[in-house]
Amino acid sequence: MKIDRLIGILSILLQEEKTTAPELAEKFEVSRRTINRDIEDLCKAGIPIRTAQGTGGGISIMDGYRMDRTILTSKDMQMILAGLRSLDSVSGKRYYGQLMEKIQTGSSEFISGRDSMLIDLSSWYKGSLTPKIEVIQNAIESRHIIQFKYYAPSGDSNRRVEPYYLVFQWSSWYVWGWCLEREDYRLFKLNRMDCVTEAEQFFTCRNVPMPDLSNEKILSGGIKVKVLFAPDVKWRLVEEFGPHCFTRTDDGRLLFSADYTDMENLVTWLMTFGAKAQVLEPKEVRDIICRNAEETLKTYGGVRSMAFDYKKEYKEFYMPKGTPSIVRVPKMNYIAVRGSGNPNDADGEYKQAIGLLYGIAFTIKMSKKEDHQIGGYFDYVVPPLEGFWWQGERRPGDTMLRTDRAGRRDGVSGIDYARKEDFKWISVIRLPDFVSREDFDWAVRKATEKKNQDFSKVEFFSYDEGLCVQCMHIGSYDDEPATVDAMHRFMEEQGYALDITDQRMHHEIYLSDVRKVVPEKLRTVIRHPIKLSLIHISEPTRH
Repeated sequence: MKIDRLIGILSILLQEEKTTAPELAEKFEVSRRTINRDIEDLCKAGIPIRTAQGTGGGISIMDGYRMDRTILTSKDMQMILAGLRSLDSVSGKRYYGQLMEKIQTGSSEFISGRDSMLIDLSSWYKGSLTPKIEVIQNAIESRHIIQFKYYAPSGDSNRRVEPYYLVFQWSSWYVWGWCLEREDYRLFKLNRMDCVTEAEQFFTCRNVPMPDLSNEKILSGGIKVKVLFAPDVKWRLVEEFGPHCFTRTDDGRLLFSADYTDMENLVTWLMTFGAKAQVLEPKEVRDIICRNAEETLKTYGGVRSMAFDYKKEYKEFYMPKGTPSIVRVPKMNYIAVRGSGNPNDADGEYKQAIGLLYGIAFTIKMSKKEDHQIGGYFDYVVPPLEGFWWQGERRPGDTMLRTDRAGRRDGVSGIDYARKEDFKWISVIRLPDFVSREDFDWAVRKATEKKNQDFSKVEFFSYDEGLCVQCMHIGSYDDEPATVDAMHRFMEEQGYALDITDQRMHHEIYLSDVRKVVPEKLRTVIRHPIKLSLIHISEPTRH
């Protein structure tokens, strides 16, 4: 194009003291007559060009107007070339790169093979994008209207537009122009345009404003979103929003907070994470995702439960292998009831405690149908029953973690499986992280009112278990000592020692319903607190 050639000629004249018409003609692959007309056009534009005939003559710019060639270093030229080549990535030609190579200064450092910056603006749609850009470029230069079919969330439409600018923003190409159908300036995404053609109709150039492409204008926010992500999608969050877009929760998940501008794009983005994303707020987003998921399940063979299952999502805590392993358990909140005595007694404290626990657990789970709406609520499967067990006398000076309404404190000692009547226990069910103490207190009041039953023994219990050895025990509870022995041998081999104290207890998680499963097939997670062995720490290094 002529304007590009004029810019190229001017660049050469600014960088070199003198050149000739034949040299320029050869560089730009045109005739000498064309170069002479170009020089005349530059003079008409006010560029002080002088020509000299004969030996030593040539074309140059008058002194005082020429650019110092040191202004553009080889690094500058490399960056200019990278920019021009990036335009070639969507032009379908090498015109811009060839232009830059023609006007290079000849510096030995200016070598194409040493380019350190490669830019491709074509995206995944290069095959369809390049023809669109070419049509739009020609229409802009010739002042022709373009017409196309446009696909938008609101539906399909046929548009006629006076094109003014091609825009590359937010990793996509757009055209900015006056839409004849909407009688307003619009920004159209090229990837959503089809059947783009240049019409024969001319248009008179308007006093067109520049498009406002600021984030404040385009991405104005308004939707405050909080989402819990699984740890293994951290790379996506860092890639899309940076390394400081989230904080770690006690259970290892990533709490993401942001302002979002478009509900449709937000929902679409979140659904790409599947079960690895839990929307805490806003509730509207959770509802939309649930509806979309239900419709998707209908398409693929029926609606199934989408409730969050802690056993499946946190297998490292609930589904360990049948061989001992080391695990670090984060702080968790529980519904808890304390008691003592043989857990097998039909009318004992333990059976009564189980009834109290599940009464509160299902009151919280079904709160979605009550006037009390819990912030961040999501549907979930009630976690399995668990228990902390010990034997020994109660000691008033113990500092065991507790929020017992009755003000009880219990000591912890070792375990003798043969003396079940001496057991003391804290029976618990895990609470979802979104349940606060205030929500728990509401559930106690609600259950008391609804069931006409005394729930005063139930407490909000927080426990930071920390470093433990654990193992899946399969079989009768009476056979647990063999599994415990294997756990202790393993921990010692790994350089750890048992750390059962007044604050750290023998822990069991019951994955089987004792009413439905025969004893030899019962699955129970056994967990013991540990610490680094002093012997292991003090052992001298052997060379």
